[in-house]
Amino acid sequence: MKIDHFRKNYQNASFVKEFQELATKNKNILLKGLVGSATSFVADAITQTLNGNHIFILPDKEAAIYFFNDLENIISSERGTTLLFYPASYRRPYQLEETDNANVLLRTEVLNSLKHQNLPIIVSYAEAIFEKVISQEQLNNNSFNIKLSDNISIDFLNECLQEYNFERVDFVIEPGQYSVRGGIVDVFSFSNESPYRIEFFDEEIESIRTFDINSQRSKEKQNQISIVPQFPIFSDNAKESILEFLPANSKIWLIDFEHTKNKLNQLFEKAKQYFNNLKDSPLKYTQPQHIFLNGDLFLEQLSNFTVVEFGQYHYFNAEDSYVFRSSPQPVFNKQFDLLIEDLQGAHDKGYQNFIL
Repeated sequence: MKIDHFRKNYQNASFVKEFQELATKNKNILLKGLVGSATSFVADAITQTLNGNHIFILPDKEAAIYFFNDLENIISSERGTTLLFYPASYRRPYQLEETDNANVLLRTEVLNSLKHQNLPIIVSYAEAIFEKVISQEQLNNNSFNIKLSDNISIDFLNECLQEYNFERVDFVIEPGQYSVRGGIVDVFSFSNESPYRIEFFDEEIESIRTFDINSQRSKEKQNQISIVPQFPIFSDNAKESILEFLPANSKIWLIDFEHTKNKLNQLFEKAKQYFNNLKDSPLKYTQPQHIFLNGDLFLEQLSNFTVVEFGQYHYFNAEDSYVFRSSPQPVFNKQFDLLIEDLQGAHDKGYQNFIL
Protein backbone atom coordinates (compact mmCIF):
# COMPACT_ATOMS: atom_id res chain seq x y z
CA MET A 1 0.00 0.00 0.00
CA LYS A 2 1.18 3.51 -0.77
CA ILE A 3 1.50 5.93 2.11
CA ASP A 4 -0.98 8.44 0.61
CA HIS A 5 -3.72 5.79 0.67
CA PHE A 6 -2.95 5.07 4.31
CA ARG A 7 -3.05 8.81 5.17
CA LYS A 8 -6.67 9.00 4.03
CA ASN A 9 -7.73 6.73 6.89
CA TYR A 10 -6.71 9.51 9.28
CA GLN A 11 -7.94 12.37 7.11
CA ASN A 12 -11.44 10.88 6.92
CA ALA A 13 -11.67 10.09 10.66
CA SER A 14 -14.39 11.81 12.71
CA PHE A 15 -11.93 13.38 15.17
CA VAL A 16 -10.56 15.66 12.42
CA LYS A 17 -13.83 17.55 11.99
CA GLU A 18 -14.45 17.67 15.76
CA PHE A 19 -10.92 18.97 16.31
CA GLN A 20 -11.46 21.66 13.71
CA GLU A 21 -14.64 22.90 15.43
CA LEU A 22 -12.91 23.14 18.81
CA ALA A 23 -9.81 24.82 17.45
CA THR A 24 -11.81 27.54 15.72
CA LYS A 25 -13.22 28.42 19.17
CA ASN A 26 -9.66 28.76 20.54
CA LYS A 27 -10.21 25.84 22.91
CA ASN A 28 -7.29 23.83 24.28
CA ILE A 29 -7.25 20.21 23.13
CA LEU A 30 -5.70 17.05 24.55
CA LEU A 31 -4.67 14.06 22.43
CA LYS A 32 -3.97 10.87 24.41
CA GLY A 33 -2.52 7.49 23.54
CA LEU A 34 -0.52 8.38 20.44
CA VAL A 35 2.49 6.12 19.90
CA GLY A 36 5.29 6.31 17.35
CA SER A 37 4.39 7.68 13.93
CA ALA A 38 0.67 7.74 14.77
CA THR A 39 1.38 11.24 16.12
CA SER A 40 2.72 12.33 12.76
CA PHE A 41 -0.25 10.91 10.82
CA VAL A 42 -2.70 12.67 13.15
CA ALA A 43 -0.73 15.92 12.83
CA ASP A 44 -0.76 15.60 9.05
CA ALA A 45 -4.51 15.00 8.93
CA ILE A 46 -5.34 17.93 11.21
CA THR A 47 -2.95 20.48 9.67
CA GLN A 48 -4.27 19.65 6.22
CA THR A 49 -7.84 20.59 7.14
CA LEU A 50 -7.23 23.28 9.77
CA ASN A 51 -6.02 26.58 8.33
CA GLY A 52 -3.43 28.66 10.13
CA ASN A 53 0.12 28.22 11.35
CA HIS A 54 1.09 25.18 13.40
CA ILE A 55 4.22 25.03 15.56
CA PHE A 56 5.24 21.74 17.19
CA ILE A 57 7.51 22.11 20.22
CA LEU A 58 9.30 18.88 21.10
CA PRO A 59 11.28 18.18 24.31
CA ASP A 60 14.74 18.34 22.70
CA LYS A 61 16.54 18.66 19.38
CA GLU A 62 16.79 14.91 18.72
CA ALA A 63 13.06 14.37 19.22
CA ALA A 64 12.32 17.40 17.05
CA ILE A 65 14.50 16.09 14.21
CA TYR A 66 12.85 12.64 14.32
CA PHE A 67 9.38 14.22 14.27
CA PHE A 68 10.36 16.59 11.44
CA ASN A 69 11.69 13.70 9.36
CA ASP A 70 8.47 11.77 9.99
CA LEU A 71 6.32 14.66 8.77
CA GLU A 72 8.64 15.22 5.82
CA ASN A 73 8.03 11.64 4.66
CA ILE A 74 4.29 11.65 5.38
CA ILE A 75 3.09 15.03 4.14
CA SER A 76 2.15 14.84 0.48
CA SER A 77 4.03 17.12 -1.91
CA GLU A 78 0.69 17.84 -3.59
CA ARG A 79 -0.43 19.75 -0.49
CA GLY A 80 1.98 22.57 -1.24
CA THR A 81 2.61 22.89 2.50
CA THR A 82 5.77 24.57 3.75
CA LEU A 83 7.36 22.37 6.42
CA LEU A 84 10.17 24.16 8.26
CA PHE A 85 12.62 23.26 11.03
CA TYR A 86 13.35 26.00 13.58
CA PRO A 87 16.65 25.27 15.38
CA ALA A 88 18.75 27.11 17.96
CA SER A 89 21.42 29.31 16.41
CA TYR A 90 24.16 28.61 18.95
CA ARG A 91 25.08 26.18 21.72
CA ARG A 92 25.57 28.50 24.69
CA PRO A 93 24.33 32.02 25.45
CA TYR A 94 26.71 34.84 24.50
CA GLN A 95 29.10 32.45 22.71
CA LEU A 96 29.22 34.16 19.32
CA GLU A 97 31.97 31.88 18.00
CA GLU A 98 29.61 28.91 18.32
CA THR A 99 26.90 30.39 16.10
CA ASP A 100 25.89 28.07 13.24
CA ASN A 101 25.19 30.01 10.02
CA ALA A 102 23.11 27.14 8.62
CA ASN A 103 20.85 27.27 11.67
CA VAL A 104 20.62 31.07 11.47
CA LEU A 105 19.44 30.63 7.88
CA LEU A 106 16.76 28.11 8.91
CA ARG A 107 15.52 30.45 11.66
CA THR A 108 15.33 33.44 9.31
CA GLU A 109 13.55 31.31 6.70
CA VAL A 110 10.83 30.58 9.28
CA LEU A 111 10.42 34.27 10.13
CA ASN A 112 10.30 35.23 6.46
CA SER A 113 7.69 32.56 5.75
CA LEU A 114 5.53 33.85 8.61
CA LYS A 115 6.00 37.41 7.39
CA HIS A 116 4.61 36.46 3.97
CA GLN A 117 1.77 34.45 5.54
CA ASN A 118 2.75 31.18 3.87
CA LEU A 119 1.03 29.21 6.68
CA PRO A 120 4.01 26.96 7.41
CA ILE A 121 4.17 23.94 9.70
CA ILE A 122 7.08 24.56 12.08
CA VAL A 123 8.92 21.99 14.19
CA SER A 124 11.07 23.24 17.05
CA TYR A 125 12.28 22.55 20.61
CA ALA A 126 13.01 24.39 23.89
CA GLU A 127 16.56 25.57 23.13
CA ALA A 128 15.37 27.12 19.86
CA ILE A 129 12.37 29.04 21.19
CA PHE A 130 14.56 30.19 24.11
CA GLU A 131 16.21 32.70 21.74
CA LYS A 132 14.09 35.74 20.97
CA VAL A 133 13.96 36.96 17.38
CA ILE A 134 13.99 40.27 15.60
CA SER A 135 10.62 42.02 15.66
CA GLN A 136 8.22 42.08 12.71
CA GLU A 137 8.91 45.79 12.24
CA GLN A 138 12.69 45.29 12.19
CA LEU A 139 12.36 42.42 9.71
CA ASN A 140 10.16 44.49 7.41
CA ASN A 141 12.54 47.45 7.58
CA ASN A 142 15.57 45.29 6.80
CA SER A 143 14.19 43.15 3.98
CA PHE A 144 14.68 44.03 0.31
CA ASN A 145 11.80 42.72 -1.80
CA ILE A 146 12.25 42.02 -5.50
CA LYS A 147 9.77 40.75 -8.07
CA LEU A 148 9.73 39.97 -11.77
CA SER A 149 9.62 43.00 -14.11
CA ASP A 150 10.86 45.37 -11.39
CA ASN A 151 12.93 48.22 -12.79
CA ILE A 152 16.12 48.51 -10.77
CA SER A 153 19.75 48.69 -11.82
CA ILE A 154 22.45 46.20 -10.94
CA ASP A 155 24.41 49.08 -9.39
CA PHE A 156 21.49 49.87 -7.08
CA LEU A 157 21.13 46.21 -6.05
CA ASN A 158 24.89 46.06 -5.46
CA GLU A 159 24.69 49.11 -3.15
CA CYS A 160 21.79 47.58 -1.20
CA LEU A 161 23.66 44.32 -0.68
CA GLN A 162 26.72 46.23 0.49
CA GLU A 163 24.57 48.11 3.02
CA TYR A 164 23.24 44.76 4.27
CA ASN A 165 26.87 43.65 4.80
CA PHE A 166 26.73 40.95 2.11
CA GLU A 167 30.16 39.85 0.93
CA ARG A 168 30.92 40.08 -2.78
CA VAL A 169 32.61 36.89 -4.05
CA ASP A 170 33.25 35.12 -7.35
CA PHE A 171 30.82 32.29 -6.55
CA VAL A 172 28.29 32.18 -3.70
CA ILE A 173 28.57 29.16 -1.42
CA GLU A 174 26.99 30.30 1.86
CA PRO A 175 24.42 32.79 3.20
CA GLY A 176 25.53 36.42 3.24
CA GLN A 177 27.38 36.30 -0.10
CA TYR A 178 26.62 37.63 -3.60
CA SER A 179 28.31 37.77 -6.99
CA VAL A 180 27.85 39.84 -10.15
CA ARG A 181 28.61 38.49 -13.62
CA GLY A 182 27.41 40.62 -16.51
CA GLY A 183 23.63 40.87 -16.25
CA ILE A 184 23.35 38.14 -13.60
CA VAL A 185 23.40 38.63 -9.83
CA ASP A 186 23.62 35.60 -7.54
CA VAL A 187 22.70 36.27 -3.93
CA PHE A 188 22.48 33.90 -0.95
CA SER A 189 19.87 35.45 1.33
CA PHE A 190 19.33 34.34 4.92
CA SER A 191 15.65 33.86 4.03
CA ASN A 192 16.04 30.75 1.87
CA GLU A 193 18.05 27.53 1.96
CA SER A 194 19.11 27.95 -1.68
CA PRO A 195 20.65 31.04 -3.31
CA TYR A 196 18.82 33.16 -5.88
CA ARG A 197 19.93 33.91 -9.44
CA ILE A 198 18.56 37.23 -10.70
CA GLU A 199 18.85 37.95 -14.43
CA PHE A 200 18.54 41.49 -15.80
CA PHE A 201 17.57 42.76 -19.22
CA ASP A 202 18.95 46.28 -19.14
CA GLU A 203 17.34 47.58 -15.89
CA GLU A 204 14.41 45.17 -15.79
CA ILE A 205 14.40 41.91 -13.81
CA GLU A 206 13.76 39.25 -16.42
CA SER A 207 14.15 36.07 -14.36
CA ILE A 208 14.45 34.94 -10.74
CA ARG A 209 15.17 31.37 -9.77
CA THR A 210 16.89 29.34 -7.08
CA PHE A 211 19.90 27.23 -8.01
CA ASP A 212 22.15 24.51 -6.64
CA ILE A 213 25.53 25.81 -5.44
CA ASN A 214 27.34 22.61 -6.50
CA SER A 215 25.91 21.97 -9.95
CA GLN A 216 24.88 25.61 -10.64
CA ARG A 217 21.67 24.20 -12.13
CA SER A 218 18.39 26.04 -11.72
CA LYS A 219 15.86 24.59 -9.27
CA GLU A 220 12.66 26.66 -9.02
CA LYS A 221 11.39 29.80 -10.69
CA GLN A 222 10.34 32.61 -8.35
CA ASN A 223 7.95 35.49 -8.98
CA GLN A 224 9.16 37.49 -6.01
CA ILE A 225 11.74 37.13 -3.26
CA SER A 226 12.91 38.81 -0.06
CA ILE A 227 16.60 39.37 0.51
CA VAL A 228 17.24 39.27 4.24
CA PRO A 229 20.61 39.92 5.94
CA GLN A 230 21.93 38.25 9.07
CA PHE A 231 20.74 40.01 12.20
CA PRO A 232 23.16 40.20 15.16
CA ILE A 233 21.86 37.88 17.88
CA PHE A 234 22.96 40.10 20.76
CA SER A 235 22.10 43.47 19.22
CA ASP A 236 20.04 46.17 20.91
CA ASN A 237 17.33 45.90 18.26
CA ALA A 238 13.83 45.17 19.55
CA LYS A 239 13.42 41.43 20.15
CA GLU A 240 10.36 39.28 20.70
CA SER A 241 9.71 35.59 21.23
CA ILE A 242 8.71 33.38 18.33
CA LEU A 243 5.22 33.21 19.89
CA GLU A 244 4.86 36.99 19.57
CA PHE A 245 5.86 36.67 15.92
CA LEU A 246 3.10 34.13 15.24
CA PRO A 247 -0.35 35.22 14.02
CA ALA A 248 -3.21 34.91 16.53
CA ASN A 249 -4.80 31.92 14.72
CA SER A 250 -1.68 29.77 15.21
CA LYS A 251 -1.90 26.42 17.00
CA ILE A 252 0.83 25.49 19.49
CA TRP A 253 1.44 21.73 19.79
CA LEU A 254 3.23 20.63 22.97
CA ILE A 255 4.40 17.15 23.86
CA ASP A 256 5.49 18.03 27.43
CA PHE A 257 4.83 21.57 28.64
CA GLU A 258 6.36 21.11 32.11
CA HIS A 259 9.61 19.83 30.61
CA THR A 260 9.74 22.72 28.13
CA LYS A 261 9.00 25.34 30.79
CA ASN A 262 11.63 23.94 33.16
CA LYS A 263 14.17 23.77 30.34
CA LEU A 264 13.55 27.41 29.45
CA ASN A 265 14.03 28.44 33.08
CA GLN A 266 17.29 26.44 33.31
CA LEU A 267 18.60 28.04 30.14
CA PHE A 268 17.61 31.49 31.39
CA GLU A 269 19.48 30.99 34.68
CA LYS A 270 22.57 29.92 32.74
CA ALA A 271 22.25 33.00 30.53
CA LYS A 272 22.14 35.22 33.64
CA GLN A 273 25.30 33.57 34.94
CA TYR A 274 27.08 34.10 31.60
CA PHE A 275 25.95 37.73 31.58
CA ASN A 276 27.21 38.33 35.12
CA ASN A 277 30.59 36.86 34.20
CA LEU A 278 30.82 39.30 31.28
CA LYS A 279 30.12 42.46 33.28
CA ASP A 280 33.80 43.40 33.35
CA SER A 281 34.18 42.87 29.61
CA PRO A 282 34.96 46.00 27.52
CA LEU A 283 32.20 44.89 25.14
CA LYS A 284 28.61 45.81 25.92
CA TYR A 285 26.25 42.82 26.13
CA THR A 286 22.45 42.90 26.07
CA GLN A 287 20.71 41.81 29.27
CA PRO A 288 19.19 38.28 29.18
CA GLN A 289 15.55 39.34 29.52
CA HIS A 290 15.80 41.30 26.26
CA ILE A 291 17.07 38.42 24.14
CA PHE A 292 15.90 35.22 25.86
CA LEU A 293 12.56 33.68 26.83
CA ASN A 294 12.00 32.19 30.28
CA GLY A 295 9.41 29.59 31.27
CA ASP A 296 7.03 31.98 33.03
CA LEU A 297 6.82 34.31 30.05
CA PHE A 298 6.34 31.29 27.79
CA LEU A 299 3.33 30.19 29.87
CA GLU A 300 1.88 33.71 29.79
CA GLN A 301 2.20 33.99 26.02
CA LEU A 302 0.62 30.57 25.42
CA SER A 303 -2.69 31.96 26.71
CA ASN A 304 -3.08 33.79 23.39
CA PHE A 305 -3.27 30.58 21.36
CA THR A 306 -5.03 27.26 21.03
CA VAL A 307 -2.73 24.73 22.73
CA VAL A 308 -2.72 21.09 21.63
CA GLU A 309 -1.02 18.69 24.06
CA PHE A 310 -0.19 15.37 22.44
CA GLY A 311 2.29 13.68 24.78
CA GLN A 312 2.11 11.40 27.79
CA TYR A 313 1.75 14.30 30.23
CA HIS A 314 -0.65 17.23 30.13
CA TYR A 315 -0.76 20.56 31.97
CA PHE A 316 -3.63 22.65 30.61
CA ASN A 317 -7.34 22.23 31.18
CA ALA A 318 -8.53 20.94 27.84
CA GLU A 319 -12.00 21.62 26.47
CA ASP A 320 -12.04 18.12 25.05
CA SER A 321 -9.74 15.14 24.67
CA TYR A 322 -9.32 12.36 22.14
CA VAL A 323 -8.03 8.93 23.07
CA PHE A 324 -6.12 6.95 20.46
CA ARG A 325 -5.66 3.30 21.40
CA SER A 326 -2.34 2.87 19.65
CA SER A 327 0.44 0.63 20.93
CA PRO A 328 4.10 0.05 19.98
CA GLN A 329 4.97 -2.42 17.26
CA PRO A 330 6.04 -5.75 18.84
CA VAL A 331 9.65 -6.82 18.35
CA PHE A 332 9.98 -9.92 16.14
CA ASN A 333 13.77 -10.09 15.65
CA LYS A 334 13.41 -11.42 12.08
CA GLN A 335 11.17 -14.29 13.24
CA PHE A 336 8.58 -14.09 10.49
CA ASP A 337 6.39 -16.77 12.05
CA LEU A 338 5.83 -14.36 14.98
CA LEU A 339 5.02 -11.55 12.55
CA ILE A 340 2.47 -13.75 10.74
CA GLU A 341 0.98 -14.81 14.07
CA ASP A 342 0.65 -11.18 15.17
CA LEU A 343 -1.00 -10.11 11.92
CA GLN A 344 -3.41 -13.05 12.05
CA GLY A 345 -4.27 -12.29 15.69
CA ALA A 346 -5.01 -8.65 14.84
CA HIS A 347 -7.18 -9.74 11.90
CA ASP A 348 -9.16 -12.13 14.13
CA LYS A 349 -9.84 -9.26 16.54
CA GLY A 350 -11.34 -7.16 13.77
CA TYR A 351 -8.33 -5.01 12.98
CA GLN A 352 -7.36 -4.15 9.42
CA ASN A 353 -3.66 -4.75 8.68
CA PHE A 354 -1.71 -2.33 6.48
CA ILE A 355 1.75 -3.06 5.12
CA LEU A 356 3.54 -0.04 3.61
